[in-house]
This record gives sequence, structure tokens and C-alpha cells, in this order.
Amino acid sequence: MKTSVIIAVFHMSMGIVIKGTNAIHFSRWMVLVFEVITGFIILFGLFGWMDVLIFAKWFYVMNPNPQGTESQMQAMTERISNCPSIITVMIDNFLKLGTGMCEAPHFMHYQNEASAIMIISAVICMPLMLCVKPIAYATCLKEDHAVEQEFNDQED
Repeated sequence: MKTSVIIAVFHMSMGIVIKGTNAIHFSRWMVLVFEVITGFIILFGLFGWMDVLIFAKWFYVMNPNPQGTESQMQAMTERISNCPSIITVMIDNFLKLGTGMCEAPHFMHYQNEASAIMIISAVICMPLMLCVKPIAYATCLKEDHAVEQEFNDQED
């Protein structure tokens, strides 16, 4: 399941790269800035961060049979039982902006700060991606539409 998420993010990023190369080739700079770049930020801010967490969890030290003193074995058992779930981390990212896991163990240092930055950047890019291009086309093409309407009125 985790491998399929990694492959899916790679596949989606390749689609955005192709869209970006087409935008550059056809000199569609609004598409490049407000669809491709913001799409990358959203994709990697959400799902790319989830891929980073998947890799971090794969390398998270969890030895179910630790060797050593009784306190070391108990500490490792406690670490395994408190290992955060990636789904829980992603839900906390949205609901609490990455600050919901203060007491729980983390996969890496500065995970709360990185999660908050990723979510805030994705939230800022969503309205840019969804609203700027339609508003720009509506304001720039309004005069052309009015001329078309006058032409249609003259035919009648």
C-alpha cells in the first residue's frame, strides 16, 4: 500500500512536469505559474510529505527483540507501541497544522514545523490555482465577449 502511494505521487508529478513543458513550449506563462508551480506545491506539500513520512517510518528504529538491560527493553517496547501512524500524522496536519503530536514520538526532528509549513503552503496555493486563472480570463475577455454579443444582436 505504501509503495503504491509513492508510485502514484511519482506518476502525478510526471504529469505535472509534462504540463509544465507544454506550458513553456506554447508560452502559456499563466498556466505555468498558476497551475504547474502551484500544483507542484500542493502535490508535494501534501502527498510528497506523506511519502517522506513513509520513508522515515521505514527507517524508524523498531527492534521488537532488543538486547540489553531491562530498562532498554522496556524503552524499545514503549517506542514501538507509541510509533505514530502516518494516517494519524496526516489528519493531525490538517486539523492541528502539524502541532497535534507534541507529546508523541516523531519520525524525525522538526516534523511539526515541516508539517505546518507544508500545509500552509498548500492551503495558500489552492485558491491561487483555482481562482486566479478564471478571474484573469473573465476580466481580460469581458470586452471580447461584449463585441460577440453585439454581433449576435445585429444578425437578428
